[in-house]
Amino acid sequence: MKMLENELQNLKEKFPDMPKACHQGLMDAARSVKEEEKMKKFTMRTVLVTALILALTAAVALAAGQLGLKDLLGNHGSYALPSAAQEIMENSEKKTFTLGPVSVTLEETLADGYLIYANTLVTAKEPSVLFTWGCDPTDYIYPELAAALGLEGRISYLDAAKQLKLPLYRISSWLEYDYQYQDGEEMSAEVYGENGEVLCVFMAQTDPEKMPEILDGTLHIRVEQWDLAAGESMTGKEWSREEQLSIPVQGVTAEKKYAWEGKGTLGEFTLTEVTAQKTCAGVYYTAVFKADDGANRDAAHALYDALNWMDMEGNAFPAGVSFSGEFDLEAWPRVTLGGMWGIDDLPDTMKLKMGEYEMELK
Repeated sequence: MKMLENELQNLKEKFPDMPKACHQGLMDAARSVKEEEKMKKFTMRTVLVTALILALTAAVALAAGQLGLKDLLGNHGSYALPSAAQEIMENSEKKTFTLGPVSVTLEETLADGYLIYANTLVTAKEPSVLFTWGCDPTDYIYPELAAALGLEGRISYLDAAKQLKLPLYRISSWLEYDYQYQDGEEMSAEVYGENGEVLCVFMAQTDPEKMPEILDGTLHIRVEQWDLAAGESMTGKEWSREEQLSIPVQGVTAEKKYAWEGKGTLGEFTLTEVTAQKTCAGVYYTAVFKADDGANRDAAHALYDALNWMDMEGNAFPAGVSFSGEFDLEAWPRVTLGGMWGIDDLPDTMKLKMGEYEMELK
């Protein structure tokens, strides 16, 4: 999605570096299988999953009150969750249950055809240190979480638990559903609250043409206590639960095909088609170009990075919560690019700019 590389750098400046073990855990989550339960590996030839989700996953946010997906985005204005999505998530079915030492609440669900969210809030019943399965207990926790625990300086989850003489628990939370609906990647993230609670965010990309009106799935929750001396999970100190969910799929509510004056030339590429679809979660756009005879595929990559989609006042559209973009060169010289904007409605008119080239679409 346009602006992701620049914004990734901004996020890196805003948040601490991600520990290597945590990074590897996140890559495993997106590409491979879980230790306890298999998370199906899948890819889509036209989906470009960006490194942005890794940066967002590293972001630990302190938030008062109820945590939600909005807290993952924080105050970073380049990404947005439309009001319709917030309302659906706030009003989605809530389920609360106990797994040994923690309380788990199904906090938010959302499906718009293109993506699924199933987010759970985990709170320890007694003072404890929580970490999620995407990270290692020897990874450094972030300053905000350390402050919530009353600690100073850089310290790992394991050392924090030792220093405070608190139990250490690893939390796993994911949604299992019919994998015929998949069309992209599964990703996870976490957001910590002011009292050490953690929101486990699960997201999956799906094919809107295959999704049913109601998505049935199984929410898996697993809690493990870790031995502070051995640095490993404790046998017999494991709790798990499977909860059946039915999530309404909202679907596309409006769509538009855009037109422009002139040939639509942007450097070595000519714009031939722009379409957009609105869902409760935002607006998904697709732009099709034809490469000039002298253009090469490297130039197409540069085109993807250089495009700026803006309103008529020149304000860039915020990115949406799919955290991905489309980049398809298989029908070369046809180039198909796409992504998601975190906006409430289809733009009546907008600007597309690339360097010195600019056009108005309506």
